[in-house]
Amino acid sequence: MTETQNKILCPVVNIAPAGDIILVVGPEQLKLRVQSLFLKAASKVLCAILGPNWKEGHDMLGACLPVEILLPEEDATALRCICAILHHRITLIPQIMAAHDVLRVAVTAKKFGVVEALTFANEFWLCPLNKGASDLIVLAAAASLFQNAKAFRDITKALALNYGGSYLALSSEDAVSVLGERIFCWFRRQEFVKTRRPGDQATKGMLAQEGQVYSVSEPDSNLHLMTDGESR
Repeated sequence: MTETQNKILCPVVNIAPAGDIILVVGPEQLKLRVQSLFLKAASKVLCAILGPNWKEGHDMLGACLPVEILLPEEDATALRCICAILHHRITLIPQIMAAHDVLRVAVTAKKFGVVEALTFANEFWLCPLNKGASDLIVLAAAASLFQNAKAFRDITKALALNYGGSYLALSSEDAVSVLGERIFCWFRRQEFVKTRRPGDQATKGMLAQEGQVYSVSEPDSNLHLMTDGESR
C-alpha cells in the first residue's frame, strides 16, 4: 500500500484540529490529531515519551508539524477515548460502554498513567445496574485499575448477592490477570458461607482455609478495595 493510499484509508480524527502531533495507533493505524501539551500535562509517561530524551520527542524538534508518533501496539479505541477526555471533547466521550471496552480503557489508562484524569468519566462506565455476572466481573477488574473503591464495592456486592452460579465460571483470563486468583477465592467463600450456618464445622474449615490463602503473600489491593468501606 502506498503512503497516499494509506492516508485515504486512515483519515485523521481531529481531537485537537490544531494539534502538533498525530498518534498513529494500533494495527489499524487509527490517526488521532492531538495537542502534545495536553498529553504531557496529564501523564508522566507521555511527558517522557514526548520529551527530548526519547526518540519520539526528539524527532519533533525542528520538524514540520504535525509530527506522526507511531504506537502500533496500543489499543486504538481506548486511546481515542482517553485523548478525547484529556482534550475535554465531551461529544467524543461515550457515556455508556460495553464492559470489555471499559476494561480496555482502564488497562490503557493504567499503562499511560492517566487514571486520575479519568476519575469522573469512569463513574458512568462502572455502574453495575442491569448488568449480567459476566459483565460485572469485567467491570470489577476495570474498577480495580481505575482505583474506584466505591464502584468496586458496589459491583462485587452485586455479584455476591445476586449471582447464583459458580464464580469459577466467571474467571476469564482478562479478569484474573487484573484481579488475581485470590479474589475468586473470596467470592468462593461468600458463595459457600451463604449456604451454611455460621457455626457449621464446614464453614469454619472454609474460613480457616481462606485465611491461609490470604496470608500466603502480601495483602491484595483488590481485597482492600472490597473491605475498606465495610470497616468504616
